[in-house]
Amino acid sequence: MRAAKFNVCLVILTLSFFYGGDLRCEAQSLPQEEIDALKQIGAKLKMQWNFSVDPCSGSGGWVKTFDSSYLANNLTCDCNNATNICHVTSIQLRGLNLTGVLPVAFANLKHLTFLDLTRNYLSGSIPAEWASLPLTNISLLGNRVSGKIPDELGNMSTLQSLVLDANKLEGPIPATIGKLTKLSRLFLASNNFSGELPESLGNLKNMSFFGYMAPEYAMRGYLTDKADVYSFGVVTLEIVSGTSNTGYRPKEDFTYLLDWLYVLQEQGRLLELVDPNLGSNYSNEEAMQMLNVCLLCTNPSPTLRPLMSEVVTILEGKRSVKAPSMKPAALNGDDLRYKSLRKQSHDSQTQSISDLPWTDSSISAQSTEGDILHSSSRATANTSS
Repeated sequence: MRAAKFNVCLVILTLSFFYGGDLRCEAQSLPQEEIDALKQIGAKLKMQWNFSVDPCSGSGGWVKTFDSSYLANNLTCDCNNATNICHVTSIQLRGLNLTGVLPVAFANLKHLTFLDLTRNYLSGSIPAEWASLPLTNISLLGNRVSGKIPDELGNMSTLQSLVLDANKLEGPIPATIGKLTKLSRLFLASNNFSGELPESLGNLKNMSFFGYMAPEYAMRGYLTDKADVYSFGVVTLEIVSGTSNTGYRPKEDFTYLLDWLYVLQEQGRLLELVDPNLGSNYSNEEAMQMLNVCLLCTNPSPTLRPLMSEVVTILEGKRSVKAPSMKPAALNGDDLRYKSLRKQSHDSQTQSISDLPWTDSSISAQSTEGDILHSSSRATANTSS
């Protein structure tokens, strides 16, 4: 019986090849409502999708390969041979300079779990209708999306990653975001939000990283100049490495570039983070200086981050620096950045580290319990004298 069905499929595919028809084997059938949704999305985004080719075929322009990880043009389906039905589960349209308004029609792809529209020129507001989808990942990073985050997004019980950095979103962050208990990544920087962070964000127990946002701001709403220093450190790290902090995963245990920075520092191999496209055409001394600046600026404790004026002094070569050793969160069973934050949430936010002995390697970032220490006893003695 299986052989007979397979032969029928071959005949259908052969006829389709010779006569240019849209004949399909039933074993790979995409529902018409999903095809219609894709046509609406393609029209909105001006995508030149070829609907004479099965969208789930992985060919005909539905999946393209790029040299850069910043670019993607992929549509992925999940096909069930038992039911002879396919469903669109992932759409990645990253860095394609797309324009237009965010399509509501994505909501008609009822099995969509992954949506990545990073680095385009898409505008409009986030459709509340998307909240009906079983999405685990949404990325709208680097677009022109405006309006408020719809309250309905808080009903997306499957959502694990919400990346909305670098848009024109405004208004308060909705308290319903605190209902996203599976959320582990929340990136909201570089928008026009107003009001206080909702207390409900404290319910997000699975959070592991907040993008470019300093942990004390992301977790407690404490906003000082030191939060900008943290963001500067992350961006500087991306420049030196030529890699996105949120898109880098060298090993399964390390989700972010910043985690890998801590690993390589511990192993004395920091220079491995330098952009490989530079080859050997760079100064090891200057690269180490930059990487140490990254470590200082992203210190979990805001009190131990330098002032930006001090960072400028370091970058001008007027001051040498050696950052304290940081243990990566992935090896510690808990995120040290947040453990440090919780421990020091009532500490002063205004202390400068200009008097700390930055070239003294005795400063430690961990105790036997994995908590962050402000400094060793020798560093404390130096600052008190």
